[in-house]
Amino acid sequence: MVYVAYVNKELYRAAHAVASALRRNGLPAEVDLLDRGLKKQLEAAAGRGAAYTVIIGPKELASNRLLLRNMVDGREEAKPLEDIISELKGA
Repeated sequence: MVYVAYVNKELYRAAHAVASALRRNGLPAEVDLLDRGLKKQLEAAAGRGAAYTVIIGPKELASNRLLLRNMVDGREEAKPLEDIISELKGA
């Protein structure tokens, strides 16, 4: 499962759009519905057993590159959504 986290509530719609794109590509995805801060969202992702979290911030959205965090080893990498989908489909 992929968890989609957003930095502030202005990015809530973008997070849902990313989750929808992941689902359309056969990847189960969840988004926080409780309007929690990023730290709490990451804790929720870990608690739900998410293997990866896609993090959406204003800079990432502006550059069209989202942050993909591996929840096991903590590695993060900024990538376009299409590349994230390709990587996760191969995981």
